Amino acid sequence: MPNGPDHIDLAIHNIEAADYLLAEPSFSDWAAVVVFYAALHVVDAVFFCDPKAPKKHGISHSERNDILKGTVHYQKIYEHYCIMSRVSHVARYLQDRSTGRTVVFSTYMPTEVVRQQLVKHRLWQVIKSAANFLPDKLATKLTEKYRSSFDVSEGGPAPP
Repeated sequence: MPNGPDHIDLAIHNIEAADYLLAEPSFSDWAAVVVFYAALHVVDAVFFCDPKAPKKHGISHSERNDILKGTVHYQKIYEHYCIMSRVSHVARYLQDRSTGRTVVFSTYMPTEVVRQQLVKHRLWQVIKSAANFLPDKLATKLTEKYRSSFDVSEGGPAPP
């Protein structure tokens, strides 16, 4: 099973892939999916590293959501993670679960909104909140890679 550092390495790999995909506007749907999976691996690293986590690994999407939603000290992560999950679902299946409507992803969320809302706001909030539960070395590695990939300052991106 992957451990905390393995999950951070996968998150970083997904961050690099999202950065690459966002260079081509026609791939913003896949960038949204990859950004969500970066967040997922950050969450899994938190679960592995946090001694208070109810489970360390081997959980489904629904279990992960339930743990995030039901654990008070993960609320800030959940607030942003659940939106990223919903957007990723729209990108993959072209259906908004909240309305049941079929959507065209580029209309639902244009490339610049993916960049500003998902990457520079939501993903950053997940990373920043997760850093409280990660060993300093892992938190630093993750935040430095995020900042270098998306060209953001030491304090993180400005809110959208």
